[in-house]
Amino acid sequence: MKFGLLGRTLGHSFSPRIHNALGNTNYELFEREPSQLQEFFADQELQGINITFPYKVNALEACDVVDPRAERIGCVNTMVRKDGKWHGYNTDYDGFVFTLKHAGIYVSGKECIILGDGASSATVHVALEDLGAKSITHLSRKTAPLYTDAPNYYETAQIIINCTPIGMYPHNPASLIDIMQFAKLEGVVDLIYNPRRTVLLLQAEMMDIPHCDGLPFLVAQGVEA
Repeated sequence: MKFGLLGRTLGHSFSPRIHNALGNTNYELFEREPSQLQEFFADQELQGINITFPYKVNALEACDVVDPRAERIGCVNTMVRKDGKWHGYNTDYDGFVFTLKHAGIYVSGKECIILGDGASSATVHVALEDLGAKSITHLSRKTAPLYTDAPNYYETAQIIINCTPIGMYPHNPASLIDIMQFAKLEGVVDLIYNPRRTVLLLQAEMMDIPHCDGLPFLVAQGVEA
């Protein structure tokens, strides 16, 4: 039986260490190109896999059975083989909800901004909806509103979540927006975990507002998986 993490570039991953600590010492890293996915998913020795960028949508399409929450989000980050069929789940949702609780960030009734529009941002969006966020705005590079439109939200945004890899090692320090311009900011989450203190989180620290990096998210979704 094989278990592990599927992605395109995984040299930075902490997942094997996390799953080893959770008791699964047979956890590997599977770096694959898009052309290799069909053969990969067909490997009968695979019993459970986590999926990271950029294959979470591919994973959903490869599943025989998809959990309703993962279906709603539109992507899968955990696949389990049961009776020869792939079952798909989204445990990133659990990881994000845990992260908010861990950081003491409350989103009910709040105006939220998500940086990015990829698979992780879709998960965060659904979780924020379920937790009662007042509004959810995605800033992105290609689809309006853009990152350059951030000033439009300086007086209203209360929660900011970075769902992009901008600022990740080795491309730190880098940041998409200057959060110190936001007058009503109450909480910041950066899903990056290497480094643990990104520019966004250092700014949040200087502003003395609740904030959290992505390591609690990674561990909590791994526990759920």
